[in-house]
Amino acid sequence: MASLVGAYAASHGPLLIREWQAIPDDQRRRVATAFRELGRMISVAKPDVIVEIAPDHWSNFFLDNYPAVCLGVGEASEGPPEPWMKEFPHRTIAGHPGLAMHLADQAMRQGFEPAVSHRLKLDHGSCIPLWRMELARLPKIVPMLVNSIEPPMPSLGRCYQWGALLRKAIDNYAEPLRVAILGTGGLSHSIGEPTMGTILEDFDRETLRLFNRPHDELVHFLEAKLPASGNGSEEVRNWLVAHGAAGGRGFELVDYLPVPTVIVGCGFGVGGASGASHGHRVDGWELASRDSGASGNRTPLLRLATSRRSRRTLLACPPPIRATTGFHPCALKWCCRPWTPQGWRSWSRTSREDSCSAGTRSA
Repeated sequence: MASLVGAYAASHGPLLIREWQAIPDDQRRRVATAFRELGRMISVAKPDVIVEIAPDHWSNFFLDNYPAVCLGVGEASEGPPEPWMKEFPHRTIAGHPGLAMHLADQAMRQGFEPAVSHRLKLDHGSCIPLWRMELARLPKIVPMLVNSIEPPMPSLGRCYQWGALLRKAIDNYAEPLRVAILGTGGLSHSIGEPTMGTILEDFDRETLRLFNRPHDELVHFLEAKLPASGNGSEEVRNWLVAHGAAGGRGFELVDYLPVPTVIVGCGFGVGGASGASHGHRVDGWELASRDSGASGNRTPLLRLATSRRSRRTLLACPPPIRATTGFHPCALKWCCRPWTPQGWRSWSRTSREDSCSAGTRSA
């Protein structure tokens, strides 16, 4: 039988690639270290397959056809279509049709009704974490694209239920696979809105704290606060799926830092074994450690200190892009022009070969 060997989460802002060298040195080192540490943990878990939960930034779908959830069930997915992701080392990414179709079948039997695709494009939302984690071997990827871009979006409670469904379906899959779940996306940030560039740390930290509480408390908080927390914050849905798959136990925090250059709060979390921790507090955070496998080495982790009974938590991270009157070009394969927090370029969609217009739409 298959088994879930870990649940993980990481940020994926476009500027983590496009403006990488512009990030202040200390922040860039921390982000790079966090990605590599997450990659090391995944490598230790030795998954055969990663079910990756991410949004679709109009690489596969558009306003005329945008499913709430789509499972990639093909033999392979295409690599990222964005020109600025051209150095990503995989132009095609192997899938696992057997597991993917099993997930889709089990979902249908339980009253969940995902769309399916036999050939998806995995854009920066999926590929930045896979790239920055520097995995020596890329496992097969079963993509699960969750709409956090355009309303109506799946409810927060439903996303948590999706995670529980994935866990159950993985556990009853006959093939002896080791399966990991990776959620990507963000907490507070804003794209193409008047608040673009704002990172709401208080909101982020309260969200992280509530991942340690019964999931309905977290859902109620997010339902009340998300509408005023930046459109990018909607990608917390992907974290909720991973959280549900981990049994609602939260995530240990590898690191969290707001990075204004990237205009998101960057977070990296890992679920799994609890284990006792001992450490000291630094600016409200606890420096802890955990075993890193058979070697017996202990790796420092940052956790948000919570109750004595349970010190687990989840961190969250960056972006989604929602369009109403215009579109954020960073996700579009035919657009390679730069954008800044001061403005974003509009475009007109008449064909897949359209380019950005020369004008800049004020944020």
